[in-house]
Amino acid sequence: MEIIGRHRERALLDKLTKENKSHFTAIYGRRRIGKTFLIRAHFQEFTFYHTGIINVGVKDQLKAFDNSIAQFSKKEFPSSKDWFAAFDLLSIQLIKSNPSELRVLFLDELPWLATKRSNLLTALD
Repeated sequence: MEIIGRHRERALLDKLTKENKSHFTAIYGRRRIGKTFLIRAHFQEFTFYHTGIINVGVKDQLKAFDNSIAQFSKKEFPSSKDWFAAFDLLSIQLIKSNPSELRVLFLDELPWLATKRSNLLTALD
């Protein structure tokens, strides 16, 4: 399937990927307008990709996140106790060990992951 329109958004994504530095980019908008489709179609390959789960607790979110790390690294890991440990695992297993110049990490449905008491945003910072 081809993306129609979205020229400005795709030009921005192209610009960011060509710069010789890291970026944290948030794409937001109403539901069902093609944000995820845009990212998937534009990048096609990801160093890491994870989608949050609606209406579950931190423990289940962490388990699913660890499962995504295991899927991309093709290794099994014990469950992370918190988001700090989960991001450490992600960094060691998929970011630092990846020789590629372009590493794309995609966290889809971030608000479902970043609940009030999850400390996800603090750990991500």
